[in-house]
Amino acid sequence: MNIAETSYKLGKVIKKIDEGKELLDVIKITKEKTSPEAWYNFFKLVISNAREGLGHYYGIPNAYYLLEANKENQKNESLKKEIEEILSIPEYKKLVELGIYFGNAIEELHKDIIAPTIPKKFAGTVAKPKLKRKIQDLHVSVQRTGIVKYFLREFAQNQNSINIFSDYESKRSNYPFDKKNRLLIHQLARSNEEFNLLISNELISSVFGFMKRLIFEAHLELVIELNETEITSQVMRNISDFGIIRINTINPLLLNQGFTFRIVRQGEENFGFFNKKQSSYSQEAWNCKLSGYLYTQDDKDMFYKE
Repeated sequence: MNIAETSYKLGKVIKKIDEGKELLDVIKITKEKTSPEAWYNFFKLVISNAREGLGHYYGIPNAYYLLEANKENQKNESLKKEIEEILSIPEYKKLVELGIYFGNAIEELHKDIIAPTIPKKFAGTVAKPKLKRKIQDLHVSVQRTGIVKYFLREFAQNQNSINIFSDYESKRSNYPFDKKNRLLIHQLARSNEEFNLLISNELISSVFGFMKRLIFEAHLELVIELNETEITSQVMRNISDFGIIRINTINPLLLNQGFTFRIVRQGEENFGFFNKKQSSYSQEAWNCKLSGYLYTQDDKDMFYKE
C-alpha cells in the first residue's frame, strides 16, 4: 500500500478511538449551538486554513484565534455578531483544545514514521493494537519510498548546501506543488546540485503535507469520495510521480467537503487533492469543476532512485 492509502485508513481508525470520537462529538455539539451562518464561516476558515497550506487539525485553533484577534477590528456588523456568538460558546474552547491535541499528535507521528525504528505511540502514549497496526502500516509505506536512504546520501554529499534549506523554508508557500515554489527554487539555486536538492525537498514537503491533511479529512469525514457514475468527464496528465487531474461532476455537495479525494473505480483506489473547486448552474443542472493533483499508485523508492 502507498502513503495515501495507509494515511486514509489511519484517519478512519483515529475516528474510532476515544479522543477521535470526542472530537467528532464536540464538533456536533458546537455546530448545534451555533447559528448556521456563523458555523459555516468558522468551519470554512478551518478547512481553507490559508496560513497553513493544506494544514490539518491546527486549522481549528488557528481559525478560533484569528476570530479572537479580530473581534474588535471587525467593521462588518453581521460578521462582528458572528464572532461574538462563537466566542461566547464554551464548547469552542474544548474544540480548540482537541485541535491542538491532534495537531501535536500528527506532527509527532510525522517524525516517528520517517525514523527507521518501528513506531508504537500516538499522542505520547502506546497506541492500542488496531491503531498501532495502522501507524506501523504507514511507517512501512513511508520507509518503502526510500526517504531514509535519500537523507543519508544527500546530506552526506551536500553539507555545503544545507543552509539553502532554511532560506527556502522561510519563503516557500505551504501549498503542495505551488507554482510560486518552483519559481523560488529557480531563484535560490546556485547550481544543479542545489536545484535538485530543493526540488526533492519540495516533493518531500508536499507528500507529507498531503499525508497529514488526508489523515485529518478521513477522521472528520471530509474526504471527497467519488465513483465513476458521478464523474461526467475527466482529464489527466502525468508530471513526474504525480498526475494533474481535472474532473467534471454533477454533485454540488462535493464543494462543501474537504480538499483531498478518493476515487474508486474497477476495484482500484486513487487519492489526491483538489486545489480548485468551481460550480455553475444551467438548464436545471449543476456542473462542478474540480482540479488538482493525483497521487502516484506506486510510491516505492519515490525519494531514492539509484
